[in-house]
Amino acid sequence: MTNEEIITSLEAMLVNPKAKNFLNHMVRSYFPASKRLKVEIIPEGTFKCALSRKDLVLNTEANKDVAEVGFTSKETNTFLSAESLTVFTDWVIAKSFNKDKHINWLLSGVKRTDFIDRATQSNYINNDVKAKAFKLKEKTEGSKSASFKLGDANSALAALKAKMEAQGY
Repeated sequence: MTNEEIITSLEAMLVNPKAKNFLNHMVRSYFPASKRLKVEIIPEGTFKCALSRKDLVLNTEANKDVAEVGFTSKETNTFLSAESLTVFTDWVIAKSFNKDKHINWLLSGVKRTDFIDRATQSNYINNDVKAKAFKLKEKTEGSKSASFKLGDANSALAALKAKMEAQGY
C-alpha cells in the first residue's frame, strides 16, 4: 500500500461506524509516542502491518533502517510498520491541528505540545497544518505559566498566623 492509500483507508475508517472502533483503538494505543514499542521478539500469529498488510520484520541492528520494521504498544495486539506508523502519526497530527472533533476527543489526554515539533518537521504534513503548528510553537515558547511552590506558602502562612495571633485568635 502506498502512503496515499493508507491515508485514504484512515479517512474511510473515520467515517465508517464499524471501522471507527478500530481507529479509536489504534489512536489510543499509539498515542502518545512514548507508548510505542519496537517489536524485538517474533509474536504468535500473524506479523503483518494493520494498515498496509505488509509482512513485518523484527527490529534488529541489521533491520533498523528497513521500512517494514514492526512497532506495537502495550495496549494492543496490532502491529504497524515504521512507514505506516509515520503516515498514521502525521495523519492524526494533521487531523488534530485541523480541529477534527473526534480525533481531538481521542487525544484529550495527550498534550498538544507533543505534536508541535513533529508537525513542523514532517514532509507528509501540508503547509496549512505546518503554519498552525509554527503559530502554536511561537505562542507556547514565549509563555511561562505561573507556578506555586510549597515554599511560597510557608511565608504566607507564617504571616497569616502572626496576624491571627496578634488579633488574639
